[in-house]
Amino acid sequence: MQFTGIPIGINMLTGTKQHHLELGIGTSYIKGIQITRCSAGLFGIPHEWSIQSEAIYFVPSVGYRFDKLTGGLILKVYYSPLIAVYDLFDKDELFNKQIPKLGGNWTKEQLYLYSQYGKPIYPVARNYFVMFGISVGYRF
Repeated sequence: MQFTGIPIGINMLTGTKQHHLELGIGTSYIKGIQITRCSAGLFGIPHEWSIQSEAIYFVPSVGYRFDKLTGGLILKVYYSPLIAVYDLFDKDELFNKQIPKLGGNWTKEQLYLYSQYGKPIYPVARNYFVMFGISVGYRF
């Protein structure tokens, strides 16, 4: 999976020796974390295309950090969920430009609610709570 993210945040490191609690808050613009594919069989459209999600997320974090702060090995284990704040995906652009001729008597409201295998035909910003990480580094 390939996506673009622009994170902005601030972290606080507690402790004075080598064991630290790291707390952080931030926000991130992410495009493409979810991709929805529409195929030729959908509404009789003769081609396939991919649609990427686009949203702003709130990103808190908490973790443990082993760091002597003077040099040497740095180990970090953290939890950092992505909480969807604002969905930037433009559904009107999708239905007005990407799908010019739908055929039948479909309304926009029906298209918004239409699902294929239980998923909308457009990406929806979702929360991602299973976001853990491990970092290893060395301070010179």
